[in-house]
Amino acid sequence: ELLSVFDFSIKCLEYLPTRNVGLKDTLYDSVRVSFIKFVLSFLLVGDTDTLRSVLELKRFVNLIFRGLCKDVKETIEMFLNVVKEKVVKNRTIPKRTKVEFFNKHVLKDIGMLLVHPNHQESGIAELTFDLLLAL
Repeated sequence: ELLSVFDFSIKCLEYLPTRNVGLKDTLYDSVRVSFIKFVLSFLLVGDTDTLRSVLELKRFVNLIFRGLCKDVKETIEMFLNVVKEKVVKNRTIPKRTKVEFFNKHVLKDIGMLLVHPNHQESGIAELTFDLLLAL
């Protein structure tokens, strides 16, 4: 229901995932982490039509990928696991939707997780590789 009444075209929405990028204080969620959780709520509880609609929104879910390599391990793991399980492995989402969603910009940002020095030993690179293999 929220998907049908929320205005996803508001300009300030695209700035939320850039706020507090790389914030290491985990006492409170940053604006970015709160935005990520908001986006993931659609992926976690949405039906196929909701997932498809959310993935087709320009400048919503894909905004999270930019800056993801600067997030803390737990945030990256949470996001990648949900995307892998609810999007990549979901056979009810058309391949065309997935191909359009995982465009060259998103794939470039995912690739940054593979080469980022802090993620080599943390398991993030392996999780990222698994996501790419599942694609």
